[in-house]
Amino acid sequence: MAQSGAAMLAKVTGVPMVPMAFAATPCTVVGSWDAFVVPHPFARAVALFGEPIAVPRDADRDGLEAKRRELEAALQEITAAADRAAGGGDVPAL
Repeated sequence: MAQSGAAMLAKVTGVPMVPMAFAATPCTVVGSWDAFVVPHPFARAVALFGEPIAVPRDADRDGLEAKRRELEAALQEITAAADRAAGGGDVPAL
């Protein structure tokens, strides 16, 4: 789940959020909070970047929440695409 801090930081700095996903097959998914992926030797690995998501400097609380949800949806979409491109199954939801 995307947290609101990313949207707040994008608002304050004026730098857009860029969704990114990494997948590898075969790999080991570490049982940590972030489901860290460790590629096995000679694995097929894929890193994908999504479209930047700009947050207006005058965004209010509702605007920040909307951008957070947009980031979360983009991350879910790009993670699934990376998993498919690497030839693996879906990484467990965080």
